[in-house]
Amino acid sequence: EESVKNVDMMSQLIYKKTSADDFLMYLKSSEKDMSAKFVVMAIFCIGGKSFTHMRTLLGRYRKVIDHFLSSENLGILEVLYAVWSGSPEKFMMAFTCIIEAGIINDVDALKWALESGEIVRGRGRVQWAVVESSLTACANLASSKSTAAGEKEYYALGLSDFWSKMIQALEENEKKTTSGADGAWQ
Repeated sequence: EESVKNVDMMSQLIYKKTSADDFLMYLKSSEKDMSAKFVVMAIFCIGGKSFTHMRTLLGRYRKVIDHFLSSENLGILEVLYAVWSGSPEKFMMAFTCIIEAGIINDVDALKWALESGEIVRGRGRVQWAVVESSLTACANLASSKSTAAGEKEYYALGLSDFWSKMIQALEENEKKTTSGADGAWQ
């Protein structure tokens, strides 16, 4: 498949320690439909070896990641899920690193976890792990005395928004279940 070849090509460039600026120039001048998404996928694939690998690559290629985020926003979690959905432990390792790096925050992560609808249907092991981690972080930040007032409000609103959307999704799922549609916890 073409996308696998593109990720492999980006991986080779990462192994050669191509700079983030060179990647950006390459992506802008490429005649092919080359996307920063392939670089991000390669970063996650290679970084999956350890926390140290992941943190190093996220730092080294932050400009490329920011370029990707400028058009995709929460797409970084979709890319991470595409790479590591079969290995929840590696997903959570990379997730922890992108949170630590400030690439996304826990409120964004909660929004992403709800989008798929998997948690409402009782599935989505990865999404549930994200919810557990991010709910804890948001609650801690919203209640900490050392968190700035504006930040406290942001995380408190994020928690409130998550729970209201979760309840709404559960109610919608209940309607599907009672009407005979496939939506029940399985």
